[in-house]
Amino acid sequence: MITGITASSILKDTGFIFDKYPAAFVFSLFKLKYSATKTIEVRRSSDNALTDVLLKESGSLDLNSLVSSGGTLGAWVGSNSAFVRRCYNQGSIDFDILQSTNSLQPRIIEAGVLEVKNLNAAINMLTSSTKFESSSALSALNNGSSFTIYTVSANRTTESFGGLLCTTNNSGGQRMVIFKDSRTSPNRNCLLETSSGVFAANLSTPRVTTDQVLQIVSSSGTAISSWDNNATGDQNVAFTGSYNNDLLIVGSQHVNQSFLDGTIQEIIIRDIKDTDVVRNEIRDNINLRYSIY
Repeated sequence: MITGITASSILKDTGFIFDKYPAAFVFSLFKLKYSATKTIEVRRSSDNALTDVLLKESGSLDLNSLVSSGGTLGAWVGSNSAFVRRCYNQGSIDFDILQSTNSLQPRIIEAGVLEVKNLNAAINMLTSSTKFESSSALSALNNGSSFTIYTVSANRTTESFGGLLCTTNNSGGQRMVIFKDSRTSPNRNCLLETSSGVFAANLSTPRVTTDQVLQIVSSSGTAISSWDNNATGDQNVAFTGSYNNDLLIVGSQHVNQSFLDGTIQEIIIRDIKDTDVVRNEIRDNINLRYSIY
């Protein structure tokens, strides 16, 4: 881990990482692009009022973050809880993810206390059907496309098989790219599922703790590679067949099942297979924010 320097000083001195390396989808509770202004839309439990939480110039969302309705997030929520209705995309396209049903919204504040993981704010996926959905498919994940996905997430227990994200609306046929965060057999990082239900690609990395994991999956269109944290050697699996790119679902491995029991802090999707140099630079920039390794 790099010491003696903070995430905020790196961003201030060298610019925002996704101005240098544009990405189609960037969700974070940190500001990662100069033009980005909002991170999430939240709902207050006492009266269902909504407000946007504005990005801080440095550092993660906290109770002192400003909100669009005026004042700070902590003052606006008070002793109530707050749930996340929308995650704003800091990426290059208009592509937010939403949960408009109150009972299905993940939590960011419980009774006035910010949800955190390893000292930074985290969205608490409550397992009881909490998830986000996009209103359309993300073209970066079209079948056969090259892409690279970076995520920071954690399981709450060692028995969770919940998905972190997938691209299916349960319409049947060939379905889903699944990016999972689970530590029990078969410990899948990423898989493609064909119409016959056979795994066309199945990458495994054992999970041994409930700590944050920085996961990376990259596709050339004919092969998928996977890394965890600061691993330098990748797992590479060739695949054939096709899959549907429907809605982007965040928080489950399927539109109606296998919900993540844990936290989500960052998801980045680039429509390119990153080189080792670029991938390592983005990975190390993420680690400056979360001190995972």
